Parts: sequence; structure tokens; C-alpha cells
Amino acid sequence: MGNDCQCQDRCSQQQVEKVPVKDSAQEHRLTDGLTRGHEVETDSTGTPTVEPVANITSSDAPPYQTPLLPESLPTSEKSSPRSDSKLMVTVVGTLGLRNANWFPGTGKSDCYCVLRTMSDQQLHTTKIVNDTLDPMWNEEVEVEYVPGESLEFGIWDKDLVRNNFLGRAVLDIKDFESSGFTGELEVQNAGRGVEACLHVKVKHAGQDYPQGPPMQLTTVITKVPGKPVGVDLDITCGAAGFICGINDGAFAAYNKITSPEAQLNVGDYITKVNGVEGDGMALLERLKKDTVLEVTFQRPFIYIIAISRKHAKQPLGVNLSEIASGNSLLIKEVTEGPVQVWNSAHPALAVRPGDRIVAVGGKRGSAAELVKASKVGKQLQLVISRPTTSTTASYMPDL
Repeated sequence: MGNDCQCQDRCSQQQVEKVPVKDSAQEHRLTDGLTRGHEVETDSTGTPTVEPVANITSSDAPPYQTPLLPESLPTSEKSSPRSDSKLMVTVVGTLGLRNANWFPGTGKSDCYCVLRTMSDQQLHTTKIVNDTLDPMWNEEVEVEYVPGESLEFGIWDKDLVRNNFLGRAVLDIKDFESSGFTGELEVQNAGRGVEACLHVKVKHAGQDYPQGPPMQLTTVITKVPGKPVGVDLDITCGAAGFICGINDGAFAAYNKITSPEAQLNVGDYITKVNGVEGDGMALLERLKKDTVLEVTFQRPFIYIIAISRKHAKQPLGVNLSEIASGNSLLIKEVTEGPVQVWNSAHPALAVRPGDRIVAVGGKRGSAAELVKASKVGKQLQLVISRPTTSTTASYMPDL
């Protein structure tokens, strides 16, 4: 593409400069306030090894005890508000939890979520959703809580012997105290190699739920003569450009003066440049030749699938693009195998041609590293990415 543009044409199989890879889904996830937690050690299956759960503590937090389910709460604990501050909280659902029922033939986790303040005031416990790693509770509740406190969402598996801890997410007070919150939170302590997210909404009395972050944006970026645009772009899908890296140049300069919700991130999809769309090569040409760029980009729809196979050498059941470069694996076709089994059980989240695998078993990196990771273990989580559309966004019905 010449010396004035760092876009990489994958059709010519040029090597991509390795850059630190960010999870673009996590650009919209909450990371502040997550250090005040209860660290949970896990074994190779992801099962907590701390026994009993009631002993899991941190230096600045009260003991984290297995929460009581609604039917077992004493009357005094079911309603003990300590202030007149009221919130409406919707616990929508979680994607990508580990399976706590690791014995063969016992099914998947039976999941429920416990909402509490960081000072351990229990506010709400959802219903149990049985035999799933992607529970959808979709429960809205009005709660009274201590003003100024962050909210913690603990996720548990109901078990006959003891309830298993599946992870926790924290919504920091600064992110909802003024106008509420709509979006996803990263589930911490979810187990080794597990990436999960929790979708929630919060509003104050008399308010509406805020809109979630925009999924498609159009912006104008002006290149400095003699300076590169500074983006590594994978166009192997043919129709759009997948951002593999952002380097020094016009895109990085734009991000420095733009609010976080409008920045371009690694993992986003460039779909249109100066009126050109549907042709990856033509997008590259415009990025190379034009000085003023009107760029339309879409955020990725990220979700996690959990697959099982008979042995580590069994193929996943997907044909990949022959050009294995960048930091993702482009799926050309879904064939017979574990991924097809997933599709049959989860039609709303079926993997399809054009999707990208961006992480395998909790590992991210180059395409070669992802292929290597896919050949290890009988139980695997794959993180799938595709451009967000109205159809994909509607999978979480209340977001």
C-alpha cells in the first residue's frame, strides 16, 4: 500500500506486525473497582479449590459466604433496607460461564445470581436457571441500598452438597450514580481459561434506563501529509476490514482527542470509507490514497461457546481461511464436529461462515497461536466475534 499507510493487505499474505491485542468487547466492560474482590483459586477444571466457600476473604472486604436462596432467607434478612435510596436493577443474563458439574453425565451448571452491596448487604437473588452456561434471568427488581456503594453480582451454581462459586462482577458507583448504567460487566474469578460477561441495567427512581454504547459510528479522520493512517487491517473476509492493531498515525491521533465511546479499537470492523463499502480491497485503497476519511465502523458482537470433544486431536468442525495471519481465525465453513453440535443446541448463537475466533481456552494472540491452542484439551471455550447488527444485539433482549 505504499509508505504512507500501515494497512496490511491480507490477500497478499503480508505479515502483520505483532501488537498488544485488546479485547474490544472489554472496551465496554467495567474494569474499575474490580480489585476489591475475593480471589478464588481454581484447579484445572475451573472448580474452586478453597474449602469451605465461607472462608474466601480479602483484606478489605467482609467474608464472602455462600448466599442463601430466597426460600431459605430469614424474614429479617429478606427486607432490611438501611436507607431510602432506591434503584431499579435488571439482571439480564450471563454468557460463557464454566461448567461446575464436571462429572460426566451430570449436565451443566444450575445458575443463579446474587446482588449485594460491597458492604455485604444482600439485595436480591434471582431464580435458578438449570443446565446452562448462558443463563438468561431477565429479572427486574427495585432495591433499597446504602448510597455511595458499588454493586456486586455474584454468580453461583446450585448444588446438592454445596453451592459452587462461578464468578463475580462489580458495577462501580461512579458508573451509575448520575444517570444509571446499561451494558456488560466482566465476570472475574470465572475459572482458568474462562471468559464470561454479565449484562445488567441500573436506573434511579424516576429515570429511564440509559442507552447502551453505540454499536455503529461514522466519524471523520484527517491524515497528516507524510504520516501513515496507522492501522493493521485484515480483509480476508472480503467485505470489511477487521482491525488487528492501531499504531502511530492518524487513527491513534484521533483516539487521543476522542471520548472512549467513539474511539476505534482493536477488534472493531471498518465497513465503509468515503462512500465505499462491501469491498475490502477498495476500503484499503481509500485509506491509502485519501487525506480526509469518513469512516464507518461497527463494534464486534462477542460471545463465548463451550464445546466438548472425544479427544484433543478431534477437529473443531470448522474450515478456516488459508491465510492464517493477524490475531483471529476467519471461519469459512462449519462442518460436522463439536461446533456443529453447539449450533444445534444454541441456534440463536450459532457459529456461521464469516465469524472470527479471537480467543481459544482463554488465550489470545497470533493466528498461529490460536491454532495451537485449539489442539489442546477436550473441553474448550471459543470466543467468537462478528460485526454487531440489530439481529445480534437483540440476543440480549433488554439491552
